[in-house]
Amino acid sequence: MNRVFIGSLILCSSCAFFVSDAIDPRLPRYSENGSNVAGAVLSDGVWNSKGFSRTMFEIYPDRDSIIFEMRGIAENDNRSLDVSFVWVSDDIETAEDLLLLSDKVIDVSDGLRVVSAKLQQWCLFEPNGQIHFRNVRMTESNSFVISGSFGFDRSEDCFFENEMTFGRFDFELLENDNVLIYNE
Repeated sequence: MNRVFIGSLILCSSCAFFVSDAIDPRLPRYSENGSNVAGAVLSDGVWNSKGFSRTMFEIYPDRDSIIFEMRGIAENDNRSLDVSFVWVSDDIETAEDLLLLSDKVIDVSDGLRVVSAKLQQWCLFEPNGQIHFRNVRMTESNSFVISGSFGFDRSEDCFFENEMTFGRFDFELLENDNVLIYNE
């Protein structure tokens, strides 16, 4: 019995734990624990990362660009909807440099763009909004816990029909797994 319990703990060490917010149960409760969850209020429903564990942070030092991708589902139509934040940064070149994002707000003045993917169609737009990395820290096991909030409205030129008026995220990321550095 103890072996089964210990095995279950080991298997679930990277599981996502979606704990609903007390004020708005459609969203995950804000945390800074690396719970591997994200969620956002849409103009016509909710987007969340339930059931998706693949979150990526891609660093392109030679191009001075960063991509933060979250996979999720828009519950109004039950289809996957990936949301990526792309911006220009010349101060992040290594995984450890992610710590510089702690308490940083990224918006259009930083070159912020949002890429959304739905049914393998991509749309790139300049949002009216921002992403706020409230807390970025390294754990004792050398993983990164990245927590924060975001919100934006859509571009009229985009198939993306929703506004993500408010969202939050809390992920634990590992270098060479979901923190990737692409040097050309």
